[in-house]
Amino acid sequence: MLEKSESLPRKKCTHCSLCERCCAENKESNWECNDFETEPLLKQKIFIQGKDLCGKKGPDVDCIYKYKGKNLLAIEIKAQPIKNINPEELLKKIKSVYSHIDDMSLGAFILQVSSKLNSNKSPYQLLLICKDMFKSVGININKGMMYSRKPELKHIRNKFKVIKCKKLNENEILSML
Repeated sequence: MLEKSESLPRKKCTHCSLCERCCAENKESNWECNDFETEPLLKQKIFIQGKDLCGKKGPDVDCIYKYKGKNLLAIEIKAQPIKNINPEELLKKIKSVYSHIDDMSLGAFILQVSSKLNSNKSPYQLLLICKDMFKSVGININKGMMYSRKPELKHIRNKFKVIKCKKLNENEILSML
């Protein structure tokens, strides 16, 4: 598992993509990064791939950041329109994280969606869609928290945020911690 990180690293180029899937969107927005040595934030060593926690056989989130001792931040990246996201698949991934964290805890879950493919939606509209989407699988989202009243899902309780790819930055991650 990751060692505790003191802080998120600073990038050399402020417009470089946080994840490789956002690179094309950044270029379309005239956010071209000329520093080819810059590694996307979510690919840096302070993050681990979900399969490192959940195993290769189970469903895993795209990346996990360990912070403040035994707390985890999970990020699922969906480079597609939000209407195409399968809530059952997301629930399986969240349950998989919870089943593998042992003595740690999931403090926050970020759903990162494509900026370009969701450009006609405001952040509030994306949140409303997520509320409906997760409600269909027994998860409630209220005041930035994800939780369930179903007995078999009652262990799920963490912060939640849906954010467009180009809006995810260090400040957004720090606000979830």
